[in-house]
Amino acid sequence: MIYSSFVLCAGNIIGFIMFYGLACFLFAINIYLKDKLSYEKKRGWDAYSKQSYILLPKIFATLALNFAFYSVILIMMVYFLIKESPKGFMYPF
Repeated sequence: MIYSSFVLCAGNIIGFIMFYGLACFLFAINIYLKDKLSYEKKRGWDAYSKQSYILLPKIFATLALNFAFYSVILIMMVYFLIKESPKGFMYPF
């Protein structure tokens, strides 16, 4: 949290992308290892894995529809963050 606040106070988009990109990458690795080392050994894993991805539920029957749905949500979130961010944050030059 401390480093996150430093990145936000600096107001530079490159630092923001690098910090949160690395944080998301490390978070994804930890989630994957948790599933591989712990959850696959438990009873009921097969039923759970058919209903859900690692973090998000499977809402639609096909992978393409789920990907499109979550992509639209992600694009809307990024658009909102860009729209609401201060002018100097996105254009530091």
